[in-house]
Amino acid sequence: MLQAYSKLLPMTGQHLHNLAHLRLTNDPPHHAEATHIHGQIAGLTTAIEQAQLHLQQLERQRQEWQVLVSPLRRMPLEVLGKIFGACILGTSIQTIPRVVVNLCLVCQTWREAALLRHDLWSRIKIRVFPDGHPQRLEYEVIKRWLIRSGSVPKTIIAYGVHEYSAQECPMGGCYLANPTLVNLLRAGPITYLDHLSLLIQEVSCLRQLIRAVEAASCSAGLPRAWGSLTSLKLSFFGQYENKPQDDPDNVFHHLPQVTSFELVLPEWNENWMDDDELQIPDAFLRRLQNLHLKCDWEGEHIPNLLRQCENIEVLTLNLRGSTSQQANGRPIPCPLPKLHTLRLRQFHPNGGPLLNLLEMPILRQLDISFEPARIDHGLDLKWKKTVPLSFILSFNKHPDLRFLRIHAAIIPEIPIAFSYFAFPTLKHLVLDEVDFSTAWIDSSLPQIEILELLRLSPHYELADIFRNPVSLLGFGYHTIDCSADANGHRSFLKKLRVTWENPAVLPEDLEAAKGGPWLERLREERGVKVSLGRSDGVNTLGNKLEDSDD
Repeated sequence: MLQAYSKLLPMTGQHLHNLAHLRLTNDPPHHAEATHIHGQIAGLTTAIEQAQLHLQQLERQRQEWQVLVSPLRRMPLEVLGKIFGACILGTSIQTIPRVVVNLCLVCQTWREAALLRHDLWSRIKIRVFPDGHPQRLEYEVIKRWLIRSGSVPKTIIAYGVHEYSAQECPMGGCYLANPTLVNLLRAGPITYLDHLSLLIQEVSCLRQLIRAVEAASCSAGLPRAWGSLTSLKLSFFGQYENKPQDDPDNVFHHLPQVTSFELVLPEWNENWMDDDELQIPDAFLRRLQNLHLKCDWEGEHIPNLLRQCENIEVLTLNLRGSTSQQANGRPIPCPLPKLHTLRLRQFHPNGGPLLNLLEMPILRQLDISFEPARIDHGLDLKWKKTVPLSFILSFNKHPDLRFLRIHAAIIPEIPIAFSYFAFPTLKHLVLDEVDFSTAWIDSSLPQIEILELLRLSPHYELADIFRNPVSLLGFGYHTIDCSADANGHRSFLKKLRVTWENPAVLPEDLEAAKGGPWLERLREERGVKVSLGRSDGVNTLGNKLEDSDD
């Protein structure tokens, strides 16, 4: 190929010399000359294609040799395992097994790395079918999976949705009391079962599962994984049975002594709900440090329950938009002396009466979402509610409040709501999907160190929000005393993060389109970490608003 190319060059130069008159004029070539020129072009094209083909072959050979000395071959399995762990971050627990299996199928080295990463095998979600069902659980398969997690705390999520009551379940027993699930909770391969989540139709289903676990444990004389639980989630979707606290059949007497508990109760139905309070034994509630309650029951169910939670440190309340958790009568306070974090979900601005009962002397973190239970983000509906100033100011009685997040609301009076005089200790403010009038920040939030404006509508511009670049450069300055510096000012703002939901510009153009060149001054002159991005409808805090096992 190279010899043919070398023979072509002299002839090409000679003919170019003979055709010099064509290079010096715009005259067209004669037929014979044009034929010869096209022949030369075709020959050169063929030579180029052959040279390119030969070059590709050489590059492939070089790449094959380079693979043999690739640094990836020397990468420790532990490092590769950490990469695998990052791959499953944000992945639903139902999808994790498929991702892990795909990683193991790449090569033997990847499989060994995955086996060394025990937390990849520590969570599993299973659907419970009755024994004898074609899709029944295979205990040995689940056992082999979980045993690879070693001593890492394990999570099992089980659900058995069906159309029968507990007494009508086919195969002579409740779906939930499946022998495979019973063996997993009795002992099985579990050395440390940390969290269990059950989706249950009725309380009687849970009762049958507990009896089956207790019976199997007594007969086998083995330690129960059931007893090692520290976190438990029970989700009921059928008719709820509310037995008295002193009734031996009350299932809460037979639950493990967990410190973290999530209870999802069926929606309020006046046809089967009575006026009795939610019957959970006081001893069970006093052990809890973390409580997540999803309940819209009317009356004083929630206040009466919380009065027994004296050791609660983290409380999450999902009220499904209800405003009737307190019956008429003299309000009785709910002292929560150890509570430092409060999260409210699907909260209604008129739900303040319940909050007024909560005595939280050391509250440091408050996270409120006003997003309703059912909305369609694809429709242009005004589902956000206006939050009155009085509601926000009701939290300034907490002297240690440092973190505040508000989601899905309209707040027209932000300068007053979050001013230094309203919240002097507030350091971290997050406004997520919050609508407000522009030109609201000047120097009214001097104490804030971290400000996050997340999932803004595309029409918001930083220059409008902060009035002008100069006011933003002065943001975070507050006169404290004459000794602070020459001007009596001190800078507080350390981080500014802003994201837009589906902006009309590319991510790399956001700074120019939404921020402006003065952002560099903010970074360089004030040392503020500025981050602009797009959210595209994703929860930018990295955690789900409505905690779930998916």
